[in-house]
Amino acid sequence: MRDRGKPADASAKLQEVATRGNIFIVEVVLVLIGALILIGMFTGACQGPGGAPGLTGPIGEAGPIGPVGETTVTSGPPGPPGDVGPAGPAGGGPVGPAGPAGPSTGVPGPEGPVGPVGPVGPPGEVAILGAAPSAVTNPNVNHLLFFVTDGVLIENPTASTPLEIPNRTSRRTIDLTGKQMVRLQYAHNLESADIKILLQFWRAANNTWHTMINPVGISTVPFANQTSQWAAVPQFEGPSFLVRVLVYGNGKLDPRITYVEIDAR
Repeated sequence: MRDRGKPADASAKLQEVATRGNIFIVEVVLVLIGALILIGMFTGACQGPGGAPGLTGPIGEAGPIGPVGETTVTSGPPGPPGDVGPAGPAGGGPVGPAGPAGPSTGVPGPEGPVGPVGPVGPPGEVAILGAAPSAVTNPNVNHLLFFVTDGVLIENPTASTPLEIPNRTSRRTIDLTGKQMVRLQYAHNLESADIKILLQFWRAANNTWHTMINPVGISTVPFANQTSQWAAVPQFEGPSFLVRVLVYGNGKLDPRITYVEIDAR
């Protein structure tokens, strides 16, 4: 007899194999889907639309304070100068020196008592007075101090410091008893030169030379006679006078004085 049950078993086995193959395929698909879901979850591809924010949870405890980080200071460019502050208090330095005295505005005090009389001072300079008009008609007396044909040389007399005639040539003692006025006459050898002469007398009371006739002289031709104005004889002096002649120049000329004469009236 033919075994009819084998074909049925083979069909059942084929069906079982097909079922298992289908189950394997389904499992593989599920695994792939699950893998895609996991990948989407990690990459955010499967994230749906955001829901409404939930309620704020309670604040957690503060964590421990972390270490202080390094400080990095970066200085920028200097800013513009600020406003000047108010003046500070006065310093305590030393007091400076006293300033100059101000003008005196006080009321003058009473006049003090008169002091004792001081000693008598030396005689002052003799004033040169003009001659009295009445003396003009009196007889003239000439006193020749010197006369030298070639002239007496005076080297470089100046306008500020006159020089005496050398070797005391001009010194003479003259008697002016009864005379009221005197004058000078002289000459020198230079052309248009500013040369002047001065007559002095000796005062024994103070051992000093004093002027009797002021400097006289003009720019003129050589050897021209020059004459001074009349001057009064010094009062309270004399009648005998020791006289001398001084010469003024410009510091460059060397005049030669040929003569000097004193006229008295």
